[in-house]
Order: sequence, then C-alpha cells, then structure tokens
Amino acid sequence: MLATISLIILCSIATISVYICALIFGISPNLIMIKLSTSPDILHGEIYRLITYMFIHGGLIHLLFNMYALFVLGTLLERYLRSKKLFLCTYFICGIIAGLSPILWLPYGVVYSVGSSGAIFGLVGTIVMLPIRRLILNPWNVLALILINVIGLIPGSRIDVIGHVLGFVTGLIIGYVILRRKFRKPKYVPVYIT
Repeated sequence: MLATISLIILCSIATISVYICALIFGISPNLIMIKLSTSPDILHGEIYRLITYMFIHGGLIHLLFNMYALFVLGTLLERYLRSKKLFLCTYFICGIIAGLSPILWLPYGVVYSVGSSGAIFGLVGTIVMLPIRRLILNPWNVLALILINVIGLIPGSRIDVIGHVLGFVTGLIIGYVILRRKFRKPKYVPVYIT
C-alpha cells in the first residue's frame, strides 16, 4: 500500500507543482498550454508534448478532479497489479495515446489538449477488464463518466471527448492483455512417473 500511495503522490505532486509554479511566477495559463499541451505540433517533431500535457490543467477544478480520480483509481489498480512498473506503463501509455486526439481534430481546427483525463479514463478502461471492476463500477459512477463525456459534446465545453475515448479504449486493450496473462493456463503439466 505504501508503494502505491507514494507513486500516486509523486504523480500528483508533479502535476500540482506545475500548476503552483505557474501561479507563483505569473505565467499565463495560455502560454503554458501553447508550449506544453498536445497539439498538431507533435506532427512536427514535438513529441515531448505527449507527456507534458498530462501535467498541466485548465484550472483548479480540473486539477483537483483529476488528482482525486487518480488517487481513487490508481490506488485500486496498482494494488491489484502489484507492480509500480506495470501501473506506470498503463498510465503513461493510455495518456500518450489519448494525447494524439488533437491530430484527429485537425479537420476542425487547431486544438490544444491538457490534463491527465485521458490517462485516467485509460485506468478506468483497464479496471473494466479486470475482476476488480465490481469495486468501482456502480451505476452512479458509470452515469458520472457518461455525463462528463456528453457535456463534452456540447460546443464550447472544452472537454476532449476524443482523448477520453482514446484513453479508455487503450485501457480496455491493456486490461485485456493483463487479464489474459494473469489467468492463462500452462500449456502442459509435467507428469513424473516413478
């Protein structure tokens, strides 16, 4: 449990530190968004944006909501996986794939995506595929996830629904792979006759 909390706390501290530094040094949130968020600039070699965007958020409510979700879901998933490395890989792979969403938005204009929501939706997708899903997937939690994304479909809502979906689907795939590996049966059982 201590390893789980410390890992999640480290991710949270890094994310909150970016927000606090921006406030202390008077850095414009728009400037941070333009320099560190995912955008079509990743097509021009700015690959670092696929990581940095997860550590910046659009406001205090966005930051607090994501950190709460990371704590609740991350604690549950890492405890189940029993591996810091596997948890971090799951979190970052889901976040990186979700960070590709601005490329899909290109026909509609330039979009900047920020926040760890795509990675968090990836954790949800992973959990959905594992036996621990019954611990968090009650009707109210599912309704909340659906509402967040329906609100995101309203023009001007500034919620990256495509990023959420990409993260979730990536999480489903990772969860399926984890489930298959965790519960696979041996190909043969050696029998010794004495």
